[in-house]
Amino acid sequence: MLTFYFDDTFVIEQLDPDGKKFDKVSRIVARSEKHGALLHLDVNTEIYPMGVKEKFLMVLSPTLNYSGAPITNEAQVEQKSLADKFEYIMYGLLYKMDHMRSESSDGGSKSPPLVEVYVSFGGLQMRLRADPNSCGKFKDQLGEELEMDPELPAVLLMEGGEGMAGPGTIAEALIRGLPIILNDYIPGQEKGNVPYVVDYGAGVFTRSPKETARIVAEGFSTKPDEPKRMSENALKLAQPEAVFDIVKDIHDLTCQRGPLANIPYILTSSFTSII
Repeated sequence: MLTFYFDDTFVIEQLDPDGKKFDKVSRIVARSEKHGALLHLDVNTEIYPMGVKEKFLMVLSPTLNYSGAPITNEAQVEQKSLADKFEYIMYGLLYKMDHMRSESSDGGSKSPPLVEVYVSFGGLQMRLRADPNSCGKFKDQLGEELEMDPELPAVLLMEGGEGMAGPGTIAEALIRGLPIILNDYIPGQEKGNVPYVVDYGAGVFTRSPKETARIVAEGFSTKPDEPKRMSENALKLAQPEAVFDIVKDIHDLTCQRGPLANIPYILTSSFTSII
């Protein structure tokens, strides 16, 4: 079974921060939305243009095959693979991983430990700094694998983040009452988001660029009521107070007195020495 090294949606913060070095390649600096990971990545922007504030989904995987089978040549790529889901793909070698802990900016306690992963894609470089807990392989398995093999296969896959069926993208669109056009999803974790949007009439799903263009064109011409209908349905599904409701629910649960609430604090606090 395939397990990714890392996956998240990133927002580009800088483009060529040290100046443009090559005509066809740019170095992007991006921050991930879910895990707060910092990414430095060389991208061939001649074939995959990118700009500041743009979003993209990035997956770092040991292989293209859903089965997890390794690949050393094109013939070993399965008929249906991750390559079908993404726009930009690079194959390289993960050659280094460093653990680090930095002091806080106010001189107080140290920040949580981080890990830096380095990958070379035929000369194009990537450095990813993240909390090791954001990916199980970063915390445990990856270090052991690097000790056995100093160069691990790594496949980087990128896709424009706005059309993916990610929960963040969908939640933002619902709150703003925007019609949604989804063009893909990550198998497993995002698959259920598509019928949620489509079945409730808040948007449509299509992988065809031509179909997308047709839907948008009709919304501005022959079918102006369609975007309006989807917008109204989106607002019905929106939960703009969800983050506050979650905090309130957690607070209410902690206030409920149950068997565990009667355990003296001195006993519960001692558990931390065992963890």
